[in-house]
This record gives sequence, structure tokens and C-alpha cells, in this order.
Amino acid sequence: MHPILLLFMLLCFGFSSLDAAVQTDTHTYIVCEYKNIILVINRQTGEERWIGVGNGPKQIVIQEGLGYVVNERSMTVSVIDLQYHKVIHTIDVGSYPMSIAVHEGLGYVANLGQDYVSVIDLKSHKVIQTIQVGLLPHQIAINEGLGYVTNSVPDTVSVIDLKSHKVIQTIQVGSFPWSITMHAGLGYVANQNSNNVSVIDLKSHKVIQTIQVGLFPHQITIDQGLGYVVNEVSKKVSVIDLKSFNIIAEIPNPKNQDIDFSDTHVFLGEKKVCSRQSFVKNPE
Repeated sequence: MHPILLLFMLLCFGFSSLDAAVQTDTHTYIVCEYKNIILVINRQTGEERWIGVGNGPKQIVIQEGLGYVVNERSMTVSVIDLQYHKVIHTIDVGSYPMSIAVHEGLGYVANLGQDYVSVIDLKSHKVIQTIQVGLLPHQIAINEGLGYVTNSVPDTVSVIDLKSHKVIQTIQVGSFPWSITMHAGLGYVANQNSNNVSVIDLKSHKVIQTIQVGLFPHQITIDQGLGYVVNEVSKKVSVIDLKSFNIIAEIPNPKNQDIDFSDTHVFLGEKKVCSRQSFVKNPE
């Protein structure tokens, strides 16, 4: 089935964002923000259980058998042992952490409320440094030893050298940049207030294209050479051909759900999956 047709059919059921669901060979982990849990689904048996984390979990990433969950309202990162499905550490970070990325034994957390990135040593699970960036940093993504942080108020992306932990460049993008996605040497930034996507060449660090999309774009997912932009206000998904940078389709998204393709699989959204009561708590 064509991916656009598949997406059109599945939008009726809702999705969770790329940040909110990850999977291993054996399990899928879904962030349930308003229940303060991670829903765990066994991919072989279908068994469901949950792990309690902090207040307002936003994202989970996996590294070397551990899951790292940023909790916006409790201002922490929960560390989950993925073998036993238990929280083994809680790390205090900055104010309103929104996203985390990992690289070479370190975790980088963008703190929306304090304008810096917390650097976590993933062995000691301690914050070892903070890196000042722009105002209201929302998302961090990593590419070839550099960290890219969207700063919502100054309308910029900070580029961090992950060896020196210094900001080496600041890129001007559209108004109120929210999320950034990397693909094939380019960075795609969703700008909420200017209703467009800035395309950054990751070698020159220059904006090479601006793509007008729907109203209030906040998330971009890339699959099979296409970019899917979720527009929160217009309640549509703009589909971008990443070769021509043209919009080739607009798909109704009445439930305003984010999307995530993984192994040709689309995760169901929190409103549907996390509202189910069939799963049981992980046994103590």
C-alpha cells in the first residue's frame, strides 16, 4: 500500500509522536504523558504492562539496555532498566526538560525553562555540565558529532560541538522553531508561528529552502523519501517530497495526532492506546 494512503487510513485512529514511542527487538515503549507512565508492549505475546515515571513524561530514548525518559513537570530524567522494567535512577535536570539525545556515553537534555542543555554522564547518571543556548530550547538532535537545538523565541538553531561542549554557530530559521529532524545531510525545522519548514544544509549550516506548510506545524517525521508535517491548527498533515521540496499531498488529521513510522509500523496514539485499562503494572 502506498505510504500516503496508509497514513490517510490510519489517521482515523491517532498516533503518538516519534519522541513518544520507541521499540527494541522484543518490546515497544510508549510514553503516556497524562498518566505519568511508560506503556510496555511485548511484541511477541502482546502482553501490556506499565512503568511509573516522573510527572509529565515527554520522550523516551534507549541506550545500552536502559531507557531514559524526560519528565517535563517533575524536571527529571527517569532511568529504566529494560530487562526488569523498573526505574533505577532519577536525575534532576533543568526547568521543564522537553527532549533528550544520547551520544558517546552522554545524554543531552534541552530545558525549555532555563535556556540551557544539561549534559548527563550515562555511567554515573549525574549532570556534569550545562551548555547555554538560546531562549526556550525545545528539541535537540545529533548529527556527526554536533548537537542542533531549536530555540523558540530568538528563532534560531544553536549548533553545539559535542567534544568542546561549546556553541559554534547559530542559524536563523523561521518564527518559533519547535522541532528538528535530520535526513540525508539536511535538517528540517518546523516553525510554528511562520507556518513553514526551514531546510538546513548540515555542512554549510545555511538555510537552503523554506517550505510553506499548514498552520502551526510542530512535528516532522520522515519515511521513504517523504516528510510528514503535522499542522496543529489546520489539523492536516502536509506531505513533502524531499527531492523537490514540494508539497505533494495534504491529509486530514482531525484528531491532531503526531506520527511515527517504524519498521513499516505506525504506533497508535496516546489518546487511544494509553486510555486502555487492559494492561497491568509491572510486578515488583
